[in-house]
Amino acid sequence: MLMGALSATALAGNILDLEYVNILVSMDFRNVFLVYAQTENYGLFYATCEGQCTWAEFAKEIVSIMDISVSIKDIKSSEYGSNVQRPAYSVLENYMLKLTNGYVFSDWKDALKESLSNL
Repeated sequence: MLMGALSATALAGNILDLEYVNILVSMDFRNVFLVYAQTENYGLFYATCEGQCTWAEFAKEIVSIMDISVSIKDIKSSEYGSNVQRPAYSVLENYMLKLTNGYVFSDWKDALKESLSNL
C-alpha cells in the first residue's frame, strides 16, 4: 500500500483535509504482532500509531520526507466527489494494547520516517 502511495502521480491532486484518522505504519504493526503473538491476550485490539492527522497531512508528510515535488490541494469531503458518508473524525485509541501490557506505538510521523528510510 505504501509503495503505491509513494508514486508522485498518486500523491498529486486533491487530498481530503477535514477527515481525521490514525495511521498505522507496517513496521510498527510487525513489532506489536511479535509482542502479542507470544502472549495469551486475545480480543479486539485496535492498532494504530500515536497521534492523528488528515489524509492531506499524511500525503504532505510523505512528500516532505521523500523530497518529492508534487502539488497537493486540501479539499473537503463534499468536494471529493464520492457518495460514501465518512466520519470527519475516525481516530482510534489503542486502549487494549496499553491496558494489557502498556504497549505504545511510535508517533505516526516518526514511524513513517523510519519506514520510508528503509525503502
